[in-house]
Amino acid sequence: MTEPRIHAQAGMSPQSRLNRILSAVWSGIAATSYTPNPNDFRKFGVDLSQYNTVNLQQLADYQIPSEYAMIRIGGSASVRDSKFKHYWDAAKVAGIPRSIYTYNWPGWSVDAHIANFMASVALWTPSDLGEGPIWVDVETHPEGKTRKQISDHAIAYIQALERETGKVVGWYTGAWFVNGHMQPQDWMTEYLAWLATYASGREHPGPPVIPDPIPEEMVIIQQTGSQCDASEFGGSGTFDTDRWTGSNELFAELFNEVVRPPNGDLKTQVDDNTAKNIDQDKRIEALEKWGKGIAFHG
Repeated sequence: MTEPRIHAQAGMSPQSRLNRILSAVWSGIAATSYTPNPNDFRKFGVDLSQYNTVNLQQLADYQIPSEYAMIRIGGSASVRDSKFKHYWDAAKVAGIPRSIYTYNWPGWSVDAHIANFMASVALWTPSDLGEGPIWVDVETHPEGKTRKQISDHAIAYIQALERETGKVVGWYTGAWFVNGHMQPQDWMTEYLAWLATYASGREHPGPPVIPDPIPEEMVIIQQTGSQCDASEFGGSGTFDTDRWTGSNELFAELFNEVVRPPNGDLKTQVDDNTAKNIDQDKRIEALEKWGKGIAFHG
């Protein structure tokens, strides 16, 4: 059983990374690459893996700044992404809220997936699971697996990640995969979805194509393409672009899960300000009572 080791692009069926590169070369990548659409006012984001080379600080400083980044840690039972640590740390330095994404391969057990995921976390980011949700890339269908088995494996991995990390967990996929390879199940109406829908040579303007089992309100991110020109951002080749389709309130809620208390001098300053505010409130209260006393006595 051969396992794909890429984040397949869900506007088409999965294919090997080599075939994708060769296809891009022969078709002329310059003719199909694009830059972020300045007229799309949805929050702009990116998702990155070892197959991309881009400068995250330049993405953060761009005229349409990247407001979030999904970074691949690896996936399945053994795959670890060689650039995860680099991008994870670079996004934090650039001030870009981060999500981890992983992928499932129904040919291996969920226990093996979780073991690999947690070992990767322990190796690279043991005390920092990021600001945003964890995402499971669901778009692989090993030969011989039924639609039910593929759906069952996806939700089992999602729920295992919830238990092990305590984080919100959503899933990434595309209409082609859900409609063509999965059994519709109740859980698909309950979990946040990140869906891929592409256009040729530009960002897809939205909305994404939504597969039948997923309610529209559960779709909060659209992957709008995979050919953004990385040379515009201090890199080479291309990378994936994303747009937030949920509400601003939900974005703030999901990407501010990790609230860190101030430390050092900042904590001392906050404590001092708090004490001063309490003292000021007491003095105002005393003045109000004094003023009322004068008014009462004429």
